[in-house]
Amino acid sequence: MKYWGEHGFSSLIVAAPDHEVESVVADLLPLLSYSAPFAIYHQYLQPLATCMHSLQASKMAIGLQITEPWLREYQVLPSRTHPHMQMNAFGGYILSGIRIHRPDP
Repeated sequence: MKYWGEHGFSSLIVAAPDHEVESVVADLLPLLSYSAPFAIYHQYLQPLATCMHSLQASKMAIGLQITEPWLREYQVLPSRTHPHMQMNAFGGYILSGIRIHRPDP
């Protein structure tokens, strides 16, 4: 723990849908090494959009993007393969980026 406190983590993955995203990021992002990637999952878009705006305003991260992972199931039968026509496309959202060093003004 002492080493990580001094040198930081090399990456960060957060999946805590029952917690407020901004407070979790505010607590964990300072423990992340500079130039280290991070990814935050949430089932709703708005908390991630708010967090993304905060990170942009504080200039703590670059390469910020919100993506929607989507996996399509396929039906495989002899001599025919096709995607299922009726399926739920919702799988949540992921905010990702790279932590940067913010120089003091």
